[in-house]
Amino acid sequence: MKYILSVLLFIFLSSCKNKLQDNEKYILGDWIRVRTMKTNRAGIPLVIAPPYKNGLAFYKNQSFDDKSGFINYNDHEHTYLGTRSKYRITKDSLMLFDLVRRQWESYPIVKLSADTLQFDTGKGLYTFQRFKPQIFPENKFDKIILSTSGCLGECSVMDMILNADRTLKVNGKMSTGDFTGEFTGVVPEDKYEQVCRNFELIDFDNITPKGALATDAQHVSTTYIKNGKIFKTIENSEDFNYPTLVWASNYLRYLYQGIHLKKIAKTAIRANSSIISAAYFTKGDSLLSLNLSDAVYLSELLNKGARVGPKDFASRFTLHIYSFRASGDSIDTDGRFFKIIKKGKNTTIDLGFNFYDVNAQNWNWKKLQNH
Repeated sequence: MKYILSVLLFIFLSSCKNKLQDNEKYILGDWIRVRTMKTNRAGIPLVIAPPYKNGLAFYKNQSFDDKSGFINYNDHEHTYLGTRSKYRITKDSLMLFDLVRRQWESYPIVKLSADTLQFDTGKGLYTFQRFKPQIFPENKFDKIILSTSGCLGECSVMDMILNADRTLKVNGKMSTGDFTGEFTGVVPEDKYEQVCRNFELIDFDNITPKGALATDAQHVSTTYIKNGKIFKTIENSEDFNYPTLVWASNYLRYLYQGIHLKKIAKTAIRANSSIISAAYFTKGDSLLSLNLSDAVYLSELLNKGARVGPKDFASRFTLHIYSFRASGDSIDTDGRFFKIIKKGKNTTIDLGFNFYDVNAQNWNWKKLQNH
């Protein structure tokens, strides 16, 4: 009897050991979260895919990456803690160390195979499939402008401009802690290279945001400049379901927290102030509203443009720029020259190129209401 029990125990332990070895073998590599399909009361399919843990990568040294990053939303600034942490795996559980809570989180493994990872969070099943990154080396930009809005609660409101020479400018407007105001610095080469690698994973041709943005969620507006013109502008809210873009955007938007920046005097942008909240063109009874990051890009160009004094030109549009919690300016323009009148003084700014004509394919005009 003792012999039989010993044999059974040996078989059981061997099975557990083999199961553990299989789990350790299968877990290594990159994983991407699978969208979960549900239906509403009318039976219409809904796609549920929150950004939390939408990409994981596991390594042999028992470290892992949460590709969206660990972000402490409980503090006033929203501190970014990076992506790398530690993991443990048993025959039946996956344990991840949460850098925000500073504790191990245990998730029962439902399925782990060569191509599927599924674990129970206690609030539902998270299912991942093997992720094979596709590289888009053409995603190299002269400049990236990222702007964030407020939300129902405390969200960090800021503008960021990252240039290809690694210079960075940050304008912290609200809930940005010690980085409230304007700052500038140079991004270390290794961090800049990580930014570039992140954006090379994005298939921009297949990103087509549809529908209205969530009104109570934070909006992130990002403009990519390539070959001197707007390559693409994407505005999304927190529930945006393009994981590789979420990974890249989160790393970029919190980049300022991990590098040395120098505070600078507030930029007196000639069109109004450095704190832009909205900008749009009008022509007759039509309106063209710019995304926030497009407006920040234009305001930067106006600040750097050449003063050419009063100058005659055929005005095509009126530009309206509003600063944060302030009224706006009305500026006559043909797309290249911008006539600004302040306190009775007429100043014309020459951008050196026609901003509107170069980028018009990105925008759509709409008829003004009550016309």
